[in-house]
Amino acid sequence: MSLKFAVVIPAKNAARFIETAIASAIGQSHRPEVVVVVENGSTDGTLKIARRVARQAPDRIIVASLLRANTANARNFGIQRAIDLVKPDAIAFLDADDFWHRDKLKCEAQVFRANPCIGLAYSFSDFVSIGGDSLFRGNEIPYEGFVFEDLFKRFFLENGSSFSVRAFIFKLFPFKEPFNPLYTCAADLDFCLRVSNLSPFGCTKSVGTYYRQHTQQATRTCLVMQRSCSIAILRKHAKFSGAEHLLPEAIERVEQYIEEREGERRAARRLANYGV
Repeated sequence: MSLKFAVVIPAKNAARFIETAIASAIGQSHRPEVVVVVENGSTDGTLKIARRVARQAPDRIIVASLLRANTANARNFGIQRAIDLVKPDAIAFLDADDFWHRDKLKCEAQVFRANPCIGLAYSFSDFVSIGGDSLFRGNEIPYEGFVFEDLFKRFFLENGSSFSVRAFIFKLFPFKEPFNPLYTCAADLDFCLRVSNLSPFGCTKSVGTYYRQHTQQATRTCLVMQRSCSIAILRKHAKFSGAEHLLPEAIERVEQYIEEREGERRAARRLANYGV
């Protein structure tokens, strides 16, 4: 029996990318039952474009709009809407500025079928330019099983578009909101750490996600917020999971990542000043 997938796409100020994201979800070789696009406070026409695309497949693409919501709110709303609409076996998440290989859900469905206990299946990521050209390959180590310590030390999933989650996982959460809206950044890190304490992970061992790199991700304000939220999340999980001994290494990796992104931001600004 084929697994039923739903896809949730949170979208804010993604007018340039949203059509590609939706097309990559709706065009999967393993067809999702529904794609739920949750626009949250855009000012650039994202909602208008999403609604136009949805008219091409109104039975499969649902567009909702939330005011004063962040990405975590949008994902939580999308999860509940998908469950109410189609009662999926699994829910996949796709950020509006990323896109998928057409076999991503097919490969993750195979992982789920191979082991019904797996709660989260993920694919590797290619980092791509704003135009979609390949820049470099991300993590290629297949962390599988109960991976809390590995995930705590390094967010090997790398982004919020690389994984699917079995629907039963959401019934195991002790909180109403799977993604914590208090974290304006890195809510996917918190969510995946919680899932890793509940069930094993499985990996497709293939590239399924194209993770777009662009300037909106690397503003100074965004990097400061990402650092703050990531370290707060790690401290929380270290306390409640007895992982204090892993905290220095995990924080060092966060600091290294932020430093690298800050360096990229400064280099891009210098090039812009020279008209390159």
